[in-house]
Amino acid sequence: NAGKTTLGFLDSEIQVGKILEKELGLIGNAPFVCLSIPSKKYRELVDYKETEHLTDAKDDLITSIPDLESYVPVIQDLISKDIAVIRMGVHEELKLPESLGQKAIDYAFLNRSEFGDVWLSSRCLFYLTGGSGAWWFGSIFGKPAVATDCYELRGTYGSGDIFIPQLSR
Repeated sequence: NAGKTTLGFLDSEIQVGKILEKELGLIGNAPFVCLSIPSKKYRELVDYKETEHLTDAKDDLITSIPDLESYVPVIQDLISKDIAVIRMGVHEELKLPESLGQKAIDYAFLNRSEFGDVWLSSRCLFYLTGGSGAWWFGSIFGKPAVATDCYELRGTYGSGDIFIPQLSR
């Protein structure tokens, strides 16, 4: 993780990325954080297919999903510091509360695309993730991760990442 990123974007892709940022309400080099928390629907459509051979683990995949509401205070704190929060994801069920304002951008329910996922991950300050692997996109570009509510004891890729396991019961 000490090396420099070797990936880059073509000029045409940079233009598409800048258009996406403008559409999301990001002006200039406005700072933002990517937020990613898995949903029950995502686990059922994606994770279950990957773990069909693990019959006992399916309940854990659902009960380990952190509550979106528990992230509202950190979203509010980041917004108060003039840092936008972009909610990433696919197969999401719940939208971010509208009361969070314009700097809480629910990209998962907008014109989300695979290119946009990679572009935003390359441009964010850091990734805030709760048991989702989406931060891997950011790690490719050397973006730090704050991995919270992790249900497996494993690390992240960067030496500056913060790993907070889920409370065990």
